[in-house]
Amino acid sequence: MSNWTPEELAVVDRTDELHVAVERSDGTLRDSRIVWVVRVGDDL
Repeated sequence: MSNWTPEELAVVDRTDELHVAVERSDGTLRDSRIVWVVRVGDDL
């Protein structure tokens, strides 16, 4: 079972890569990294 919403999956369908940033314990974001993504059904 997927935890992705239909709206989130639709956004991913329109792109080949995502920019992902990890949150530090103080709430600030680290530098983002590019992640290539592929959708297969309701999974990424």
